[in-house]
Amino acid sequence: MKGLIIVALFAVCATHLVAQSAPQAPLTFEVASVKPVTDPNARNTGGFPPGRVFMSKVTLQTLILMAYEVPDYRVVNAGPAWIGSDYFSIEAKAPEFVGGPATTPQMMPMIRALLADRFKLVIRRESRELPIFTLVFARADGRLGPQLRRSQIDCSPEGRTRAAAAGRRVCGVIMEPTPAGLRSFKADGVLFSTLVNRAADALAREIKDTTGLSGLFDWELMWADRPEVEGPTLPIAFQEQLGLKLEPGRGPVEMLIIESAERPMPN
Repeated sequence: MKGLIIVALFAVCATHLVAQSAPQAPLTFEVASVKPVTDPNARNTGGFPPGRVFMSKVTLQTLILMAYEVPDYRVVNAGPAWIGSDYFSIEAKAPEFVGGPATTPQMMPMIRALLADRFKLVIRRESRELPIFTLVFARADGRLGPQLRRSQIDCSPEGRTRAAAAGRRVCGVIMEPTPAGLRSFKADGVLFSTLVNRAADALAREIKDTTGLSGLFDWELMWADRPEVEGPTLPIAFQEQLGLKLEPGRGPVEMLIIESAERPMPN
């Protein structure tokens, strides 16, 4: 009996290992339409209603940034130039998931599979030594600046409902220009990583965060993003307003290399 149990356990483990090691076929859309857009007056619209993708007048480059969730500064186009200039419209329907329609994150692998299939997109990842910033505390005691504080806002669905009823904006960000021409970035009850990622996008440079800060924060940040506008640069604003320092240096950055692509046949 003991030998039979061992054999049975071995069979179960072997089956589990095979299931783990077997390559999984990428999820794909049930129905997908890709068409070129040549009308110069066409509107740039799009959205992700439950289980669907709808985008009009979008470039392949924009689709790549979205599908692979990487900022523009980490993408190198070694393929054809039309990737950033030709426009397309895409409509697609995802298969039904257990519990309801596919969510936007669940559809990202399907969009990547669609780009590989219809555009014959070939990409690779490559680590390159590039200029980066390292985020550290500006003060030795780690005290934050006057415009950055841990959030006391309740971002639960109930908390959002109460705040909305009181006419308050919570758990979101606002990025807009000021009358003086400065860039304004305000947040209430937002993840600290969002601040770091948005700053990296604005600087077009990777930021290595060594502060250890996490969780929800409130902040108000203003800086000059053009030489003709009077005001602090973003690194100076980080130090003066947030109590954080962006130290320049070099480090490895994972890049997405677009090797080749083909214009799709419309359907």
